[in-house]
Amino acid sequence: MEYKIIKIKELSAFIKSDIYQSWSDIPISEHRAISYINNKRADENDVALIYLTINNQLVAYRSLFSDLIFENEKPIKLAWISGSWVHPKHRRKGFSMEILKMALQAWDNKLMFSNYAPNSKSLYDKSTFFRQVANIKGKRIYFRSVFSDVLPAKHLFFKTAKPLLWTIDFCINALLGLRLKRFKTSKPAVNFKVILKIDTKIAAFIATSYKNHAFKKTTTEMEHFLNYPWVRERKSKTILDNKYFFSSSAKQFFYTKIAIYNSENQVTGFIIIKIREGFMSLPFLEYTGDASKIVNILTLYVRQYKIKILECFDTQISSQIIAQKRLSIFAKATERRFFAHYNMQAYFKSDKPIKNGDGDNAYT
Repeated sequence: MEYKIIKIKELSAFIKSDIYQSWSDIPISEHRAISYINNKRADENDVALIYLTINNQLVAYRSLFSDLIFENEKPIKLAWISGSWVHPKHRRKGFSMEILKMALQAWDNKLMFSNYAPNSKSLYDKSTFFRQVANIKGKRIYFRSVFSDVLPAKHLFFKTAKPLLWTIDFCINALLGLRLKRFKTSKPAVNFKVILKIDTKIAAFIATSYKNHAFKKTTTEMEHFLNYPWVRERKSKTILDNKYFFSSSAKQFFYTKIAIYNSENQVTGFIIIKIREGFMSLPFLEYTGDASKIVNILTLYVRQYKIKILECFDTQISSQIIAQKRLSIFAKATERRFFAHYNMQAYFKSDKPIKNGDGDNAYT
């Protein structure tokens, strides 16, 4: 039995090593490792990965993504817990807790998490180390039938019945498609552009949006997840994709950047849309003025890409989209909860909000 710690400076060699290539399970995907390496908020000696092997076989791991939080303009290093796994044959032996304790020691207890599976959350609760520091409320708005996407993960019966569920979705969505053809989308009465590069005007808008923010993100952080996401668009999975427990590829995955301007060509809004296999989310959404203009832009994308679900954490935008009865068919409440080690409580104040795209949410 051997625990191993991998730092940022060691990641490149690690993913090229013979042992990494030989394992039937891998602790980090190649492009996630490259993303960690190119993270401007990471230092070369940051601990990025801790794993356990028994007889040279991978048994458990935990990856850690570097970030900064600010206290009175002073940057404080922290890491997001982002990818925890134990081989099914070795669960309930305390390995995951031991790796968590090693991660806490390596990062001076400055750890956070947001995306989590129920089993991981149970472990964090059992550890008693973490406290909730934010809970962002939102809506999941459904535009198409998604039985074959949602139900198979809930029960083995639905997994075996997936072909039938797909047929049901196909029939329902064909009828919904006829309804959408009669739905009239007005041309957005707003000057907006799909952009390739974040210019100085947009950079200034982003900086202002994050001025009083806990993590004070800038264009650098925006461009990082845009250029180094943890999911790659591929028609089919590779051998390494199948070796990695977490998401590493999708048949559809891309970002779109939209800038909104007023009549004087000043930036009044900026949106980053992420679309993944029919699921649309908004890692960055800031605007001034009328929410209906943003709604019209999002509606165009819903129709163009046949979006199944939109996850939105802006109350005005969600309400207006839901009100368009011929567009959406169902909506339910959702939330994004953020947790931090209890020693970090002082860093989180009501006037320093956490946003939906914080942590690792934007990368997948």
